[in-house]
Amino acid sequence: MVRARFDPELYLRVSRRMDEMRLCAAALPSISVARVEVTIRHFELLHGIWKGVQHPEADPAEVQALHAELRTAVQRLSRKCVQLMPAA
Repeated sequence: MVRARFDPELYLRVSRRMDEMRLCAAALPSISVARVEVTIRHFELLHGIWKGVQHPEADPAEVQALHAELRTAVQRLSRKCVQLMPAA
């Protein structure tokens, strides 16, 4: 989404995935804080992308920073999920 700027079809696909994640995570209360952080970072990134679409003179580094924060939040959530997996 960062590279595509504003692509309504891509936005809908990502939104569906975020909804799926929310539904799946509801069964795992121990990851709720990390999941909420991902949701917040996702919203912040979308806001930054939208702002960039409305104001082309906006600094693209801001969107890149928001994207990095989202990636970090996703990595935290991923680690929490891995910790819940039973040992082999």
